[in-house]
Amino acid sequence: MKRLFLTFVGIALTVMTYGQTISGSFVGLAQEGKAKFEIDFSEASIHGMSEEDFAVYEEDWDKDQPRVVADFLGEVADRLSGMLRLGSHLKTDYRLRVVVNSISSRGDFVCDLYVMNGEQVEASIRYITAKGGIFGTKLNLIKDGAEHTGKVTGNLLKRELKRANRIIKKNEPKYESA
Repeated sequence: MKRLFLTFVGIALTVMTYGQTISGSFVGLAQEGKAKFEIDFSEASIHGMSEEDFAVYEEDWDKDQPRVVADFLGEVADRLSGMLRLGSHLKTDYRLRVVVNSISSRGDFVCDLYVMNGEQVEASIRYITAKGGIFGTKLNLIKDGAEHTGKVTGNLLKRELKRANRIIKKNEPKYESA
């Protein structure tokens, strides 16, 4: 019985930790080496409210939202250093589009990442989750959640880019010296 319980707990933790759904190919993004970055809160449920309603409820949301985005992007960029350049004004057709689905009252994020080439989705990582903060104001908890979610997103993206680079390297033509 004890073994059955421990097996069940192990499976549950695995599903909770690796509940993301990864689809598509990251090869094009790996070859490009740079991408524009954007976060979309427009469809998010923030503390059970729409973004517009939350902005009315929390007056500093519009002022602090750029900081939330910067915290998220900073953590993603830290994890990807040397693998992928990210910014908002890069000359490229590739975009990393993060769609925030929800932010809990503790700042826990649930979001999806889409790798866009123009308007076409080439790859995605769905259901990325991370914990928010422990104490502080509502916006502080959201900022903590943005940092934690940025770390998780960066690590997932780094893993997929490494896989893509292995595919690229494997498919490179081999030249023999004369």
